[in-house]
Amino acid sequence: MTLKRTTAALVAALALTLFVGRASAGDLKVAYVDMEKAFSTCQAGMAAKTKFTRKLEDLTRRIEGREGELTRLRGDLEKSAGGMSDQTRRTRELDYQTKYRDYQRLVKDSQDDLRREDAELTSGILKTLLTVVETVGRSGGYTLVLEKKSVLYAADQIDITDQVVAAMNKMPNPVASSSSDTGK
Repeated sequence: MTLKRTTAALVAALALTLFVGRASAGDLKVAYVDMEKAFSTCQAGMAAKTKFTRKLEDLTRRIEGREGELTRLRGDLEKSAGGMSDQTRRTRELDYQTKYRDYQRLVKDSQDDLRREDAELTSGILKTLLTVVETVGRSGGYTLVLEKKSVLYAADQIDITDQVVAAMNKMPNPVASSSSDTGK
């Protein structure tokens, strides 16, 4: 078990112990949510995944286009290197190196953009999901709602993931402020 999971399990056990100590067994109502499933099956999560996939495909096409151009340039340079003057060969090699550095920058910038966009989309949706979990927990009268990853065993009857997804899907625009397209 990883340190994070162990810590989460200990925190959950401690919280449960505190709640049990303050409330009688009849007052304790516990549930769990599979946040990963909730994220991937709610409409906002699916829309974010679609948006991210489209961006990834677009960047992949651009990168592959540059790779093809570099491969062609390198092939042309190697084929005609013997019949070129030294100055022409150096000029073409310099052009190739410049384009290769531009390609490397494109790849790095694309990876950074994808990581940033994924973090922005994910954090906005997760923040909203946590609010929805709290709302569903309060309205359902739950004393404690745990994340499924920190639960060693739980009966399926206390899984409120589907209720959380349904509540999330009812929201008009769950992550408008955090995932708006700025400057695009």
